Amino acid sequence: MVVRINTVCRFEGFELDPANRILRASGETITLHSRTFDLLLYMVGNPGRLLAKEELLDAVWGERRLRRAILRRACLCSERPSPHTTRTGES
Repeated sequence: MVVRINTVCRFEGFELDPANRILRASGETITLHSRTFDLLLYMVGNPGRLLAKEELLDAVWGERRLRRAILRRACLCSERPSPHTTRTGES
């Protein structure tokens, strides 16, 4: 992964702790798969940028190429159900 974030990031009720690889919402820990955490960390480390699929693949998965369905699943899935959703844009 190219972007390195060393401090805890807080956004919209979430707290992302890169050093301990923990995501919390309202103080409750949300369990994420390793690649999902890496993807979130990369996106948080690039605020305000439109990130192309190829850039995400290179940054998070390296040379390994994945199908779109796998990338989508990594964005939306965690190890347990969560009431939180991923927002992709606002009108």
